[in-house]
Amino acid sequence: MADPRRLGILLVRPEIVAPDLLRQQAAEALVDLTIEVVGSIADAAARAALAGPDAVVIGGPVTVAEVARFPARLPVFVVAEVTAAEENALILTGAAGVFAPGRLSRLPTALARESTIAVEHASLLQAETDRTRLLAQLVHAQKMEAIGTLAGGLAHDLNNVLMGILGNAEMAAEDVGSSHPAQGNLADVIRAANRARDVVQRVLTFSRKREPARRSDQLPQVVDDAVVLLRATLPATIELVVRHEPDPPPVSIDANQINQVITNLATNARDAIGSRPGTITISSAVIDVDRTLARTHVNLAVRRYVRLSVADDGPGIAPDILPRVFEPFFTTKAPGAGTGLGLAVAHGIIEEHDGAITMESTMGRGTTVRLYLPALEPARTSDDAGAATPRGAGEAVLLVDDEAMVVRIGVRMLERLGYRVTAADSAAAALELFRAEPSRFQVVISDLTMPGHTGLDLARRFRALNPQIKFILTTGHLGAEQHALPDTDALLTKPFAASRLAQVLNEVLHPHESITS
Repeated sequence: MADPRRLGILLVRPEIVAPDLLRQQAAEALVDLTIEVVGSIADAAARAALAGPDAVVIGGPVTVAEVARFPARLPVFVVAEVTAAEENALILTGAAGVFAPGRLSRLPTALARESTIAVEHASLLQAETDRTRLLAQLVHAQKMEAIGTLAGGLAHDLNNVLMGILGNAEMAAEDVGSSHPAQGNLADVIRAANRARDVVQRVLTFSRKREPARRSDQLPQVVDDAVVLLRATLPATIELVVRHEPDPPPVSIDANQINQVITNLATNARDAIGSRPGTITISSAVIDVDRTLARTHVNLAVRRYVRLSVADDGPGIAPDILPRVFEPFFTTKAPGAGTGLGLAVAHGIIEEHDGAITMESTMGRGTTVRLYLPALEPARTSDDAGAATPRGAGEAVLLVDDEAMVVRIGVRMLERLGYRVTAADSAAAALELFRAEPSRFQVVISDLTMPGHTGLDLARRFRALNPQIKFILTTGHLGAEQHALPDTDALLTKPFAASRLAQVLNEVLHPHESITS
């Protein structure tokens, strides 16, 4: 014998439809009914919205308006003596069926049939909802891909512009002498150009999926870069306060991922404050975690950390909700206002960095999130840290770039460093020069992205003509260093300083001296 179908129903007016009789007839039709009796149609409608029964059975007279109070997805059956016109009106309003009190034997079968249809309809709705969500994710992914492509082109162009600013400022500072009044202004220009370079690189990294790239970095600098973009997203009613403890030790981080965490936390703080005036405080400090503090969090160890705090003076988080805030998809925001992933992503990123994340909140006073990132030992100053910039000895360099300003700056930098320079403003011109005299040059410095031939194309062709040629690739695209670069000896990310250019040239041309020095 087949197992009975289990259904849960709400029954209104049991004096007309006896629950025991209904269960008996249902059992004969292989339907196991769980019946909840409610006193009125109003109570049944409210209960149906919360409990989600399989169906509703109403005994006695009922109006069209009363049937319409129930969700459209829910089968509603009426047990009453009605005219044909009244039955038609009830069916058109949404009733699944109308039965006379003396003809209830067919009701259990109808209950099972209509509840099955309702379940299938709900499944179809869920499938359509899933399809819509996946389509939205696909559209978002395509937008991010388009943004990544746009960001790559912008990064290339902006870094070429920054190359001109940084290179000219450095050479001007060298020309005017250390005592010139303009030195302070030129130093500010150099710092601003380097800061702009880092911002361009982080925007480019954020727009593209890539493996985390951790390096030694100063957390306050990463915070300050994030704050530049954050200020533009905050309403005028919210004050953003930033405080840093001076001279913190470095931390090993992926700056882009930490930037994302800061953005997520600041966005949550902004949403918590809402439209009223408030303050978001972002601060960093060095903290030595002892055994007592380490016991409060499984990911904390007894060691030194750089701690980042993001605090708001919003309404706070209820104590019963606080333990769930790092769960994926958990959110207290209105539907459509949040995904519930921001804190979960932040938690995962900090754990990947061997750190810890904690949250404290007091109702009516606000919330503070603290990130603990392991501090690194400060880098030791080498004995030759103050050594002079390595210089060339008249080696012949072929400089290739399709950006005229980069060519001009590069030629001047190389000549000041003691190299003989020949410049080509296109890949085709460089090929013509090199084919004419393959042994003329000791090293080639070429841009990666150029019309006609890429820098990698040139490297392959030049090595075929002269296997001993040294080849340095330059690029404004962050992330190029993560890919294989065959037939090349080094990579320079634009914009680069003259000191960095000198160092790379020295390592490429005199590798044994660089290792032993």
